[in-house]
Amino acid sequence: MQELLGTDGFLSATTGAIGDRMFTTSAWTNPDAAAKAFRGGTHKKAVGEFFNDLGLRAVTMMFEPHHLNTMWKRGEDGKMVPADAEGPDAVPYW
Repeated sequence: MQELLGTDGFLSATTGAIGDRMFTTSAWTNPDAAAKAFRGGTHKKAVGEFFNDLGLRAVTMMFEPHHLNTMWKRGEDGKMVPADAEGPDAVPYW
């Protein structure tokens, strides 16, 4: 994961486990940036180890948002407003 921090297009990542099933979710500025990062370095080595004898099964995928709903925040008056609303506490999407 440390290697990703300096990678162009990388936004964030989270990992977790449910029982003996582990997962990683990462966010990128665009699909090409993710694909480029996954072709080399530590990720390439890990994929090789997986296909050798590290894991039992896996699934990979890439999601592209078709439709993003409004991100909401609590405004100064206590009411919910769109996060990109104007004002001193305006919050950008990313």
